[in-house]
Amino acid sequence: MFRTLRSLYRLQQSSNARFIVKQPIAFRNYHATRFLREEFAFTQSEYLSSLQHTLENISDMMDNMIDSGELKTSPDQEIEVDISDGVLNLQVGSAGTFVVSRQTPSRQLWLSSPVSGPWHYTYDHVKKDWLCTKGKEGFFDRMDRELTQILGKSIHVKRLI
Repeated sequence: MFRTLRSLYRLQQSSNARFIVKQPIAFRNYHATRFLREEFAFTQSEYLSSLQHTLENISDMMDNMIDSGELKTSPDQEIEVDISDGVLNLQVGSAGTFVVSRQTPSRQLWLSSPVSGPWHYTYDHVKKDWLCTKGKEGFFDRMDRELTQILGKSIHVKRLI
């Protein structure tokens, strides 16, 4: 289409232009992203609420499983859960630590996994899930799969409502 903004503006200024472009289309992906953000506006309070709800769900689920004896751990597989200032640390013995944190400026949830490394997620209002910016797997599906792999027991993190 247009290789530079300069050629786009020349076309806009010419008298025989058949269309009016209100925004530069040379950076189509940026504007498409901006359009989606505007269409599904995610306010700061909604973002913080969804994130806090996600962190609390994971923490409560793990605490309940440990307290009820449903999740028996050996000394080298001891589980510690800690939430502080929008960051969840889930230490799973010698396997490592899951860190789930907020990235407020971009309204993302970040996961650092001992199994698969770092991941960034944005919230999808339709699926009610945090979707990966690199792939199609949702945050809850990844957590289910990786916790199940490490703990050797089927784990299902409660989804957002």
